[in-house]
Amino acid sequence: MKTSLLLAFGLPSALAATTSRADDPVPHPPMPIAIETIYAPDGFDDNDDAQVVIEGSLPSTCYRVSHAVPAVDPATKTVVLTQYARRFDVPCIPDKIPFFTEVALGELPTGKLTVKARGAASEKLAIKRSLVASPDDFPYAQVDAARVEFDAELGVYAAVISGRLTNRCQLWDEIKVLDQGKVVVIQPILQALGGRGCDSGGETYERRVPLPAELADGRHLLHVRSLNGKAINVLFAKGARNAGE
Repeated sequence: MKTSLLLAFGLPSALAATTSRADDPVPHPPMPIAIETIYAPDGFDDNDDAQVVIEGSLPSTCYRVSHAVPAVDPATKTVVLTQYARRFDVPCIPDKIPFFTEVALGELPTGKLTVKARGAASEKLAIKRSLVASPDDFPYAQVDAARVEFDAELGVYAAVISGRLTNRCQLWDEIKVLDQGKVVVIQPILQALGGRGCDSGGETYERRVPLPAELADGRHLLHVRSLNGKAINVLFAKGARNAGE
């Protein structure tokens, strides 16, 4: 009997919550699965909450992606990532279901760390020593969204970033584009974050940023830094008709 019917007949909610049909699908406990690619953006300092992005495919429609767990060993400067998924006992369609996960690593020691995961080639993650008291080396703009587009007429890829200037004193300085191979980092840098006489209510913006023409074909991560410390991550494929493929 369904829970809604039990409640309609006035049975206690606790009984209704524990009553289910025999054919209700029951998920197995989360299990480790292999991933395909690790993306490790450079540019984090030892006072940043560093992150990496992992990408993979679920083996069928019976699976749902779950959480990822990082194990950081400062002594050996290694990070081992484990991605979990849940499997349901229902009829399945064998298909590759893509997923990607942003994995928060927290504050890490300076130097180059090796990031590993089952099924993927390891990557190096460089952590610099912070030289300033502020959270970031530069005053970043607040970025709320990002996407990658292909201009067929010009034959170039571009990132489109959008967000808000948080007060009227903020002015644009430059937008740096760093080609790190599989990762493209964008740093939207401002001249000032505010001061006496400034008030909130800065304007919204949208900026189109050309990506490096020499960017290799294949899958890439666009990693856009933002004022609030939460970077925007977008996976895209150069060489595809649609950059989001």
